[in-house]
Order: sequence, then C-alpha cells, then structure tokens
Amino acid sequence: MSPNKQNRRVIGSSFPNNWSKGARCEHTGDRNLNHMVTPDKRHIENWTGLQTLRDVDMELYTGLQRLTITRSNLHMIQSRVFSKNPYLRYINLSKNPMLTTLSWQIFEPLQLFDLHLEEVVFACGCEIRWLQLWQQRGEAGLSNQQLYCADGYKKILLLDMNISSCDLPEISISHSNLTVVEGDRVMAICNGSGSPLPEVDWPVNGLHSITAQEEITHNEYVRPDMEIYQDYIEGCLNFKNPTHHNNGNYTLVAINYLGVANSTVYGHFLNKPFDGPETDYDYVTPTAETHKPEEDTFGVSIAVGLAGFACVMLVVLFLLINKYGRRSKFGIKATVAVAGQWQLLQTPATAPESATTSFRCHELSQPFLGNYSFIFKTLKDPTLAARKDFQREAELLTNLQHEHIVKFYGVCVDGDPLIMVFEYMKHGDLNKFLRAHGPDAMILVDGQPLQTNGELGLSQMLHIASQIAAGMIYLASQHFVHRDLATRNCLVGNGLLVKIGDFGMSRDIYSTDYYRVGGHTMLPIRWMPPESIMYRKFTTESDVWSFGVILWEIFTYGKQPWFQLANNEVIECITQGRVLERPRICPKEVYDIMLGCWQREPQQRLNIKDIQKMLFTLMKATPVYLDILG
Repeated sequence: MSPNKQNRRVIGSSFPNNWSKGARCEHTGDRNLNHMVTPDKRHIENWTGLQTLRDVDMELYTGLQRLTITRSNLHMIQSRVFSKNPYLRYINLSKNPMLTTLSWQIFEPLQLFDLHLEEVVFACGCEIRWLQLWQQRGEAGLSNQQLYCADGYKKILLLDMNISSCDLPEISISHSNLTVVEGDRVMAICNGSGSPLPEVDWPVNGLHSITAQEEITHNEYVRPDMEIYQDYIEGCLNFKNPTHHNNGNYTLVAINYLGVANSTVYGHFLNKPFDGPETDYDYVTPTAETHKPEEDTFGVSIAVGLAGFACVMLVVLFLLINKYGRRSKFGIKATVAVAGQWQLLQTPATAPESATTSFRCHELSQPFLGNYSFIFKTLKDPTLAARKDFQREAELLTNLQHEHIVKFYGVCVDGDPLIMVFEYMKHGDLNKFLRAHGPDAMILVDGQPLQTNGELGLSQMLHIASQIAAGMIYLASQHFVHRDLATRNCLVGNGLLVKIGDFGMSRDIYSTDYYRVGGHTMLPIRWMPPESIMYRKFTTESDVWSFGVILWEIFTYGKQPWFQLANNEVIECITQGRVLERPRICPKEVYDIMLGCWQREPQQRLNIKDIQKMLFTLMKATPVYLDILG
C-alpha cells in the first residue's frame, strides 16, 4: 500500500472524482443513477490533498446532514458551497491548520445545530468578526469551544479580539408601503450603514417571490443611479412609466464581511382614476329639411323587422353551436367549422400598432392554415365575470411564447360561446400518457385498451421533468403563477416533447382531482402547499411545491397523489407537515429534490432554476434512451 493510501481515511461513500484539486477518491460501482446513493453523513480525515471545497463538489449531495473534514490541507471554502445542502445540520472543520478564515456566507443557507472549529487558528480581522459574534451569542454550539485567532505572531482567544471599524450593516426605509398614482411623484428615503461600507443592491435574481416584479434583462440587480462621495454613497432607484406589472415588494439589501441586512417596501402603481380615452364627438349643424311623419313610421317598421330577424338568427346559431360545436379535449382537426369571428391575437413584440388581424372561424379550414390540428376551449359559464376572466386569460396567454408552453393561437370573440384555440399535441395530456406507459397500461380506459410502446425508463422520466422545469422557469421570468401545475395540465407531442398546457383546461375531465370549497371554488388541494390551502396564497414558491408533486406523479406513472385518502384527509395531512412517500422506482436523488420542493416555509424551497440544473446533472449520469416516441 502506498504512503498516500495509508495516510488517507474516508468513511462513507466517496465524493466525486473532481471533488478536490489534486486529490481523487475511488468510486464504488458504476455511475448509473440507479446505483448512486446520496448519504446523510460524510467523514474525511488525514486527506492532505484536499485544499479547496467548491459548490460543484457538494451539489449532488442534497440529503447530506453531517459533514466532517479534519486534519486536511483545506484552506479555502467557496461562499456558496452548501447552497444545495438544505438539510446539513452538523459541520466539523476542526484541526485544519491551513484554514485561516471563513465567510459567514458559507453557512447562511443552513440551519446549523453544531459547528466545530477546535484547533483552527484564524487570522484576526473583520473577516471573522461574525464568528466572534456567533460565539458570544452561543450560536451553533460555539460558546463551548476555545477558538483562537493570530494577531501577528501572537495567538489570542477569539473572544478577546478587539478590532475597530467592524460594524454589521443596518438599513432603514422611510415607508413600508407606497401607493403611486400615474403622474404623481413619490420618494422613499433609504438609509444604510456599516463598516466596512456595505454593498447595497436591489436583487431580483431567480424571482424568489412572485412579488419581486422589477424585471432586469441582463443583470441580476436593479442598478440605481449612484453618486460616490468620500464617506458614503447616494443614489436613486427610478421607475419610468411603471404599471401594475411593477407592483410588488422591493427589498434593499446591504452586505459586507460581517453580515447582511435588508428592508422591504411595497410599491403599488395605479392608473389615474377614470383614465379612459376621451371620445371625440362630431357635432353636425342641423339644416332645414321638410320631414314627413309617414317616413318616420316606415323607418321604424324596417328597424323593428331587422331586429326581430337578427334575434331569431342568434337563437338558431346558438342552438347549432351547442349541438355541433362542442368537441372532446383532444383530436379536434382544423376542418371543424365554428361560427363566429376568429381573432388572431398578436404579441406586443410582433404586432404593429393599432393592427388587428381577424377572420371567420370557419376559415380554420382554409389552406393557409395547412394541416394543423387544434385544441378548443369553450366558455361554459355565460356570466359577465366569467367572460372577463376568459378574456383576461386570453390576453395573458398571448404574451407566453416558449418551446415548453403550449402555443396559444387566439380566441373567437364574436358570438357565444367564447372559444380559445391552442396547438394540438399528439399524445394528449401527460397524466394519461404516463399511465399508458406504466405497469398498468393494459387496464381498459373508456372501454378501449391503451396502445403502449413499453414502460418509460429513468432517463425518459428525467427528460420529461426537465422540460416542465424549463417551462416553469419561463413562467417565473414572466411573473406568471400557474396555480394548477399537474401532469393533467401538461401535454405530450412527438419526440417526447412536453409542454405546460392550458391553465385549467382539463378541470372537467379530472374533476376528482379538485376539491370544492365554499360551494363553488374548485381547488387542486393534492398539489397545493400549506399556505395555499390555508390562506389562498399562490406564488412562484407554491408552483415549486406543485412541481415536486409532478415529479411524484411521473415516478408513479400517473397515480393520483394521496390516492388512498379523501380530500379532507389530504388537507389535514398537508397542513400537519406530512409529505408523499418515495415512489418505489424513484432514486433517492430525485426524492431529495421532491423534499426540497416540499419545505413548509416557502423561502426554504428549492429554486426552479436550481431544480432544472440538478435534473440535468442526473440525466447525464443515466444511459441515454434510444426509443424516442413518435
């Protein structure tokens, strides 16, 4: 045995080959995902080749709870190294002689119970002032340890370190809530302090909350106009022509070596009251004419006759639509004729000003549309409120353009019922697709055996999940909360292409997935987090919870979540903190992602961008599937 191997002791599963510069650990088994295990403990001792701990070294170990690294040459730990390890509670970094400084940012995402740093001599300075404060407050078990720092050649107790100009950041904002009417000028004064002088930003990266609605195209920070003086910085965050899309919380963050401070102001931007376009009236000067009473009588008779004829035609048209115009959710061809006017909605990026392209709905069968097929969604509730919601949904969908969002073509608005038209996806909804490619695929559905090309493999499941995550990233970037993410609302096309489908289009088909609240409100409680069930609060984080349930659906081949429980029992389980069990075929790495989505506190849940990266990493570790469904 070589000296290096005699001197290195690793307990538990080995880290990846690239875990440290200049050091390697042997793997046990191949890299197939089915053989990968995420441990909850790691113990590394006497590994002299370990010098740097990076975020990429830890990102796959999402279930890690205890980490010990002792007697190594570790001297640098990246600040975001534990960002993918939300369950890490115990860290032992004692007896590492090269470790002279630590950043508080390393431990910021964690809820540490114990942090052991015995026999580590730090360099005295502002960089470890946070550690001194932690020890003074008794956080992470540090009050029971003898910690030292070196001041020149002298070693002193960390508690005795006395360094000036080391102050935590502080922030104050003059208003907590700002309501701004168009044309008004409002100012909120924000003060921040700290030593060293903190960096001050308005971060909006990742859209961690749906209320953070200031969109930045090329930068993760809102950069205010700044003027730098000798001892302070002064600046303004300006809004040009804000609308309701800018409503939300704006959080000012100050950060330095010692810590972070933040304060939030809510901005509410309103249009002017009764700010509608003025109507121009053309007044015509009356001219002297001779008017005969019999001409008035004749004109009134014609008008009444035309009105009566129009009413009869509308009734006949309505009956025809109700008899022939309704079709199933899938498989509707372009040759279906629907009376009314078809309006082709254009996105703001492509539509010329004041331009509207429209044609009759029966023109869906005309040659210029080719051989496309469509999904039709009709408005069954004729109330005014329902029509407004329907039209508002159409306006929102017009702006959603992404490869993993089902394409919205437009809406027939002339006459009843109102009809939305979406692209047709060959394999239908994802839930039915999963069941058709699962172990129970031969069970009869609607009296017919399902056609199947075999069960889905692990890599195919990860591919499906990754595409849905990509669509969710886009929705979050557009400040769009779906509220009803589930496999029934995703559609499958050729080549295993998956898209997030219409928002609520399948509610009638899957009525048992919804729970009626208050006699009329239908809620998908089996896919909802506690805050949505209890307080009707829907955010990007609640969509992340639903994505965790989608993962569970995928790895159970389309089973209904909590299928063994009644709706009221499901509500009780979710609000009490219970989560779905790990599916039989689900790798632990994927179940760890599910658990990360099901954190009770919304801010503790995984970010959808991070989820997609983790899924992509797992996909690379699995064999590439060969049979792509046509």
